[in-house]
Amino acid sequence: MLGCGGKHVAGPVAPGSAADTAPVSIRPQSVPPFVTPGERMTFKASIHGLEMATFGIAVGEVADWKGKQAVVVQSGVQSSQMLSILKKVDDTFATWIDTTTGRPLFFRGHELSGMADPFIEDTDVDFSTAGAGKVQVDLTREDTGKAVEFQENTQEDLMDFQAFFLALRAWDAPVGSTLSADVLRSRFMWRTELKVGGFETITTELGQLPAVRFEGVATRLTRGGEIDKTSDVRHYQIWISDDADRVPLKLVAATDYGDISMEIVDYAAGQGARLGQVWKAPATAPAAAAPAAAVR
Repeated sequence: MLGCGGKHVAGPVAPGSAADTAPVSIRPQSVPPFVTPGERMTFKASIHGLEMATFGIAVGEVADWKGKQAVVVQSGVQSSQMLSILKKVDDTFATWIDTTTGRPLFFRGHELSGMADPFIEDTDVDFSTAGAGKVQVDLTREDTGKAVEFQENTQEDLMDFQAFFLALRAWDAPVGSTLSADVLRSRFMWRTELKVGGFETITTELGQLPAVRFEGVATRLTRGGEIDKTSDVRHYQIWISDDADRVPLKLVAATDYGDISMEIVDYAAGQGARLGQVWKAPATAPAAAAPAAAVR
């Protein structure tokens, strides 16, 4: 249950606590996903105080996916009435996540290609070959039909945005620690790094809650796995409740139109046992090496 008291204290910290130990640098670990079947979250997105969309996340039941046990995490974005006057948005995403490793097995997206692009784009990604160096990205558009692309220079710990979201949710680390990963957001791969920024209390529609703040930066990669020099670097912050539920509370990201803010407005805990638990990196854990062809 949210709001039962934080594990860390904003400001001075007790000796020996996670916030008082040396920071570490690490990549996502192979651990069960921090999620409960039936869990649901709803967020409202706004720019300059104007509500633009609703974003929802729903967790399904554990089921077989090609011989592996998987939990499906579904999310969707629906534009507000005001935004729908200009452009209606009704995007949906689904990820089948391995219940043992927390890695994505398969991703499916159905979304508007862009605010200046009127066509819907469907994306399917099979992550089974990520450790071999590339994954297949199947695209279908109303105007151009079907296409097959290959994202190269991938690693076994390649994530999609929903699996990475769960890995971040479970990560408990000292202030200054960094979590680095390559993350597929629909058809594109992004190199992202998140730093534990601090512990604080934030106010949401669910009340005042203790939270850990993560500070992130992401850069898009080319199909060859190198930094895309034509893409902007994106900065963002995420707040996750500093309690047993580790619920995402707020996200703020810089855009060309101003900061977009996404804040939680409803949460349902789900039923049964949580699949994963909080994980901590050992104090001596090194950051995993970047792919050889990547440019940082």
